[in-house]
Amino acid sequence: MTRAPLIFMTAAAVLSSGAAFAQAPTCGPRDALARSLAEQYREKPQAIGVVDAKTVVEVFVSEAGTWTIIASDTDGNSCVVSAGEGWDNAAVVARLPDG
Repeated sequence: MTRAPLIFMTAAAVLSSGAAFAQAPTCGPRDALARSLAEQYREKPQAIGVVDAKTVVEVFVSEAGTWTIIASDTDGNSCVVSAGEGWDNAAVVARLPDG
């Protein structure tokens, strides 16, 4: 079994629950959500990752540095998982401890 971060597992649980999905105001069809992010924040897809067989996450980023992470299920339903400001595309180099 692969271990996904808690935030992604939570998003997957929300997406798999029809009642929770219907009540969440930050959820909707993936295409509509992506269009809204583009129109309101000028955010475009930057990265994508597979959580499991039913869930994909995407990171949308604007040139101004705003960002939004959404999780989508295989039916095309999506929910905002997190959002913020100050996105930085700089490469991160992992450093191993000495010893």
